[in-house]
Amino acid sequence: MSVLRRPWFWLLLLVLAALAALIVLRPGKGGQSERGQRNRDKGSQLLVLAEGDVYRMQAGVRVQSTPFTGSLVARRQTILAAPMEGLLAEVKVRPGQVVKQGEVLAIFDERDLQARLQERKAAVSSAASQLKLAERNHQSRLALKEQGFISPNALQESQAAVTERGAALASQQSQLKLVQRAAQDAVIRAPFDGIIATQDVQAGQNVAARARLFLLVDPGSLEIEASLQPEQLPKVQIGMPARFSVEGLGEQSWSAQLSRIAPQTQGGARQIPVWLSLTVSSPALRGGLFVSGQLQGGSQPVLLAPKSAISIEDGKATAWVVQKGKLQQRQLVLGELDDSGNFQDVRSGLQPGDLLVRVRLASAKPGQAVRVPKAGAPA
Repeated sequence: MSVLRRPWFWLLLLVLAALAALIVLRPGKGGQSERGQRNRDKGSQLLVLAEGDVYRMQAGVRVQSTPFTGSLVARRQTILAAPMEGLLAEVKVRPGQVVKQGEVLAIFDERDLQARLQERKAAVSSAASQLKLAERNHQSRLALKEQGFISPNALQESQAAVTERGAALASQQSQLKLVQRAAQDAVIRAPFDGIIATQDVQAGQNVAARARLFLLVDPGSLEIEASLQPEQLPKVQIGMPARFSVEGLGEQSWSAQLSRIAPQTQGGARQIPVWLSLTVSSPALRGGLFVSGQLQGGSQPVLLAPKSAISIEDGKATAWVVQKGKLQQRQLVLGELDDSGNFQDVRSGLQPGDLLVRVRLASAKPGQAVRVPKAGAPA
């Protein structure tokens, strides 16, 4: 029997034809549906934004601050030097030791000084005796002159002797004071309360005059020595408070106050030295530690907008605002970035309460309809 005459053959052809018709018709219907949807979206021009896509502008306050870096230095410190050449008999202190004003730090060998002191005292005593003798002789000659027994020249000679002996006594007394001063200097004392920072000599050592003995530091006189750029100077003034932290001491911070500003720059660095006094001292603070901080100025009202919402083209800043369900493009005048770098100070172009679009809109147009699920809130 021929295949064409078999019933199952015609049934198979019928099924294949139905499947082919279904495949051909389905893509056509799908294409028409997608094109229709795009045409409807194009006709509506409605821009739908999420809640996080907008930002409600609010007035705020900015505290002006000026950053600085520097180091801790002791305002009150001194190098104690040898007042004379001699043998250092005793050293009573060590580095890091706390001392009080007037406390003995070291003593020179005083044996030679004591001998010289006794010699000078004896010389002063002898000169005083000779002066007294010359004065008595002169008084005697005055009595004889009144009686006419001596000549005027003899009286002048006795007067000259008194003057000469007086000068000799004054000279010996001056030399005695020098030796007494040397004897006092032989004992090295602390000129103020402080800590011995360095010890440069040892007991039994012969030292030259003006040789360095100790460095004495008053830890209560610590201050910050820092530098500012010339453009920072208009923002600071004497008495301005500051907060600073110390490298290596974690997140702890301390307060200070701007106390002095140098009248000129440092060498070729073109920086202005400034000094800040510490408001409260702390045992953790030591001279030489590196610090960084902020000088805190006054506050001023600001209107901060997210940096992501601002577009700048050809030097002009703009932003999109949603008003009455439509887009508006505003021209902005900008100020400074905040400390985080994420918000921009807007001087004009926006007002508190404006609903700002904080995401980029590639093909937005002024007047385009906008829908926001909720009235945007500040981030």
